[in-house]
Amino acid sequence: MATYEAGTLKGTIKAFISDERGEFGFILPDDGGADVFVHATTIWEYNIKITPQPGDRIEVAYFTVERGPNQQGRRATAVTAYEVVEPTAENRLGKLKWFKAEKGFGFIAPDDGGSDVFIHRSVIERILGSSAEAPVGATLEFKTGPDRQGRTNVTWFQVTEDVVEPKSKKKKPTHKHRHSDQTSVPAQ
Repeated sequence: MATYEAGTLKGTIKAFISDERGEFGFILPDDGGADVFVHATTIWEYNIKITPQPGDRIEVAYFTVERGPNQQGRRATAVTAYEVVEPTAENRLGKLKWFKAEKGFGFIAPDDGGSDVFIHRSVIERILGSSAEAPVGATLEFKTGPDRQGRTNVTWFQVTEDVVEPKSKKKKPTHKHRHSDQTSVPAQ
């Protein structure tokens, strides 16, 4: 038999999505538990007029919900405190080196020569929309922040220079045409 709980918790906005699926996000709780689902209306009922951003601090009332057989998740039911946290990292420049859509992540090669920086699909969807393709090869201005394990991830970006497609060269035919001195005679 499933046990349910309710309570309050503090955490950090991990991701917030606004697209054709709706407007919702996930909270990374300070207690180290599983992410907590939060719907946009729950946040807006607290009278917040902004779109939540990763890194913002939040305190919520929650309850557990069934997510499937023998699986439970926590869902925020009310916001009790909210703090907008301005990113402290300076903007950096780099090229989106690669992105694997089927895996949901890629890497930016910073212009300053540092290590490649991880970028998650949720950041691309939040900035460009869920139907947008990752702009592989484009120059990006970006900010970073730590994840739960302390690794550096991209938290915000903007495209500063689109991908420049190389001009196509006219290809020479790969086969030679044979010309015949014979005249053709129409079939009767």
